[in-house]
Amino acid sequence: MVGKWAWEDHITLCGKRLTGEYSIGPRGTRGWGSILSAAGMSTATGGSLSARQEGQAIATGEGEVVECEYVVSAWTAHGSGACKDREGNLHKLMF
Repeated sequence: MVGKWAWEDHITLCGKRLTGEYSIGPRGTRGWGSILSAAGMSTATGGSLSARQEGQAIATGEGEVVECEYVVSAWTAHGSGACKDREGNLHKLMF
């Protein structure tokens, strides 16, 4: 699944509103998990692994660019992850 955030879907980082695009793919996507690992976050979720999906996003706005990785439940659409800005700072992501 690939999507583009609409006006109501955005990331707020240090008071700056960022919008962008995301994708959700199958488990085991090559190269996925490096941002989560750098943030010290587990790439596993509780519950059934069949409901676990891995996602990536990029968001820009007000001079900022962030790349994000997250784990989301296919059942609830709730998830968590981490984002890295272009200076290499890591930020927690929850939705």
